[in-house]
Amino acid sequence: VYTTFDPKAQAAVDSVYENLDNLPYISNDGQQLQSAIVVIDNATGNVAALSGGMGEKESSLIFNRATQAVRPSGSSIKPLSAYAPAIEMGLISPITVMSDYPYQVLGGKAWPVNVDGVYRGQVTVNQAVENSYNTVAVRTVAQVTPAKAFEFATQRFHLPLESGRMVNGEVKGDIGIAPLAMGGLTDGVSTRDMANAFSVFPNGGVYRQARTYTKVENSKGEVILDNTREDSVAVKDTTAYYINSMLTNVVTSGGGTEARISGMTTAGKTGTTDTKDNRWFVGYTPYYTAAVWVGYETPERVPAPGNPAAQVFKKVMTPIHEGLADRKFPQVSGLVSVSYCMDCGGEAIEACQYDARGSSRIATGYVFPEDRPSFVCSCHS
Repeated sequence: VYTTFDPKAQAAVDSVYENLDNLPYISNDGQQLQSAIVVIDNATGNVAALSGGMGEKESSLIFNRATQAVRPSGSSIKPLSAYAPAIEMGLISPITVMSDYPYQVLGGKAWPVNVDGVYRGQVTVNQAVENSYNTVAVRTVAQVTPAKAFEFATQRFHLPLESGRMVNGEVKGDIGIAPLAMGGLTDGVSTRDMANAFSVFPNGGVYRQARTYTKVENSKGEVILDNTREDSVAVKDTTAYYINSMLTNVVTSGGGTEARISGMTTAGKTGTTDTKDNRWFVGYTPYYTAAVWVGYETPERVPAPGNPAAQVFKKVMTPIHEGLADRKFPQVSGLVSVSYCMDCGGEAIEACQYDARGSSRIATGYVFPEDRPSFVCSCHS
């Protein structure tokens, strides 16, 4: 059996996952806080290492949370089902200005709410991704349409989402704004699913099905199982470039700073379900992509401070990258500098400098020519 096992990567995983001190949290009913991880080598698209649970392995063929368990993804799904589709369709770019206020109010209750409960008015898509604003993700999926967002998530990124089934006389499924914008999925996804999907971005938009073996031979050297695969283009290289740029900001200065690897370009996205019983971090460098889930076997609120999934990501990925030179993600030529208005998103005019609030509302961003604003500022005069 020719496996894709990487001894260095697996040793880094084992050193973290066999030590319960790395997640020292026991629930009120005695559950050990659990975790799962899958690490993919970006150069090959193969699974380099994985772990299906915390603690030393005590038997074979046991339940593997890395490949068999599915949990709701929370906000970690946003790049796959909201932002990449919208960018690919030419609907938004990182400098597009969108509204950060409730999408709707039902029964006097605003929806959705952001993690910190604050609404900020007009923000760029880059700000929304960096800080995981639910309002902008919801508006983005609405613009893409849930049907198209579902198509991207399942056919381009190969997530096993639920199209719809009857549960107690009610249709349950993931073709909707809420599940696709905020990850409250009917069933969920595995760490292998998420690592495989996110590896599209550091590979310039190309999807490779992650393998754990390449072939199996019999005693005569004859190939009896051939695990050859075909690559496919999931998104354009320009879309991947934008996502890489924005998810790098997540780790540099946004909600994913706990995953930062010293001296290595790192990108990624956090994820938390409404009840705080599933915590995710899916991230990558130019070398490896890894998805980490943290939670209890029987769902309970995760009590750990910060995002323990991001913390585990850093603990595993730091030794894996020892001795590797820092690199950039795939570059794409043709970017142009644009001065735009931070309130309406149009190309800035002189009046944007003299906003009544006392400061200039002009910002500079870099986009591809087709993504330049098609209008000039209309909110200053």
